Amino acid sequence: MTDPDVELDRPAASVVITNHDYARFVDQAIESAIGQRVPCQVIVVDDGSTDDSLEVIRRYAPAVEVVAQANGGQAAAFNAGFERCAAPIVLFLDGDDLLAPDAVEAVAEVFADRPEAARCHFALGFVDTDGRALPGGLPEPDRSLPRGDLTNRVATNPDDVPWQPTSGNAYRASVLAELLPMPTEPYRISADHYLSNLSALHGPIEAVDRNLGSYRLHGANADHRDDFDLDRARSILIRTRTTRSLLIDHGTKRGVAMPADVDRFRSLTQDALRLTSFRSVPQTGHPFPDDRWWTLVRHAVRSALARTDLSPVRRAMALAWIGALSLAPRSLLAPIVSRGLTR
Repeated sequence: MTDPDVELDRPAASVVITNHDYARFVDQAIESAIGQRVPCQVIVVDDGSTDDSLEVIRRYAPAVEVVAQANGGQAAAFNAGFERCAAPIVLFLDGDDLLAPDAVEAVAEVFADRPEAARCHFALGFVDTDGRALPGGLPEPDRSLPRGDLTNRVATNPDDVPWQPTSGNAYRASVLAELLPMPTEPYRISADHYLSNLSALHGPIEAVDRNLGSYRLHGANADHRDDFDLDRARSILIRTRTTRSLLIDHGTKRGVAMPADVDRFRSLTQDALRLTSFRSVPQTGHPFPDDRWWTLVRHAVRSALARTDLSPVRRAMALAWIGALSLAPRSLLAPIVSRGLTR
């Protein structure tokens, strides 16, 4: 990373666009970044695309810095882009998403007003493959973005905090310098989970509740899917375990009281996925062969009761959900877990 304090006359933010096989979308992502109301450094990392992405991206040089690398996954693309960042604020933008014209201006104002903030996340609206607005967005209408000192939540139940996906975050570059480069193999996808959780140990999280960008729904999104996929759920469980281990190590070094091991965290969502994976067929694919039904149920119930951020009614609904996952016929597990994860 370039030292952001060397030059006084520097861009307000560095926008790192990461792309893999999004030739049909990446030009719109680039234009949304170079079209910001305040000066920005724009870096586009193409992660081994096999379509026409590089041809599209190179049309924007030298207005954008182009980094072409062999396919290494999202974390490798984050690492490569951050090495070239020269601004005090960094945004990572997926190659299929968009920034609103005032996105950087808005988050820069937040960081100026809150110099202690480690990260600012913001709302995203949904758009379709053609860029047309769709109903809904992230976070869901009945939820708000968490803000403030979230150290305790991250140290107890990080997997239940409703973080925004990659394109809905802006980071203080000095915080990213403490976290990057990140391990690449565990985060070929969902690298934002690592950054969201660990950055919360470095200062308060701020939020902008209005849409400062667009999250494109096109059926191949890594994070936003309505259907339940058992293999994907099991990969999430493995990646979450890795993130918890890194979180314990990083938090301990920073003097934060952390659980003694990865299974001491409380997570309603992860416990539900783990219980569903254990009870599903084929059971042989479950990533934790020492698991037992009663132990998983007991842990999930305790996680539901620990969700003091939920109203009593919603906690009761969570307990009923765990009960259904514990006892329902295997054929009904997928629709039950999918419905609970989207509520």
